[in-house]
Amino acid sequence: MPANETTSDDILGRQAVAPDGAVLGTVVKLHIDRDKKEILGITIDQGLAKPYLFIGREFIRKFGVDAVFLSQIPKETFKGLEVFTEEGRLVGRVKEVITENNLPKSIVVEVSKGLFKKDELVVPVTKIAELGQRVIIKKNAL
Repeated sequence: MPANETTSDDILGRQAVAPDGAVLGTVVKLHIDRDKKEILGITIDQGLAKPYLFIGREFIRKFGVDAVFLSQIPKETFKGLEVFTEEGRLVGRVKEVITENNLPKSIVVEVSKGLFKKDELVVPVTKIAELGQRVIIKKNAL
């Protein structure tokens, strides 16, 4: 097999790794355009209680020997993450990520205001201290 060739066996079951080194999940599907005979993307299993996530080929940097490396993290990855202040107070959950030129500009946080009432808070990325398994916003963000 040529060095630049790979098979589905080389991709399925591998970890999908974000640019920061975080493992997003395991590749469970390979999507192929039947007519054009090209890869459209992959689906990753993010683990228990998280939905499968489709990653388009534009987000794939490299198919490595042991992992699939992503060039950036799709914004869908952040939906539903808990948002905390730097002091540890729960603010809410990410409802949406607003992008500009394929880069995150701000996040919309859904804030619970009681049993049936919810509010939204828009937080610019400049006010985010940490973005990973959860979102931590800077002290002066609220």
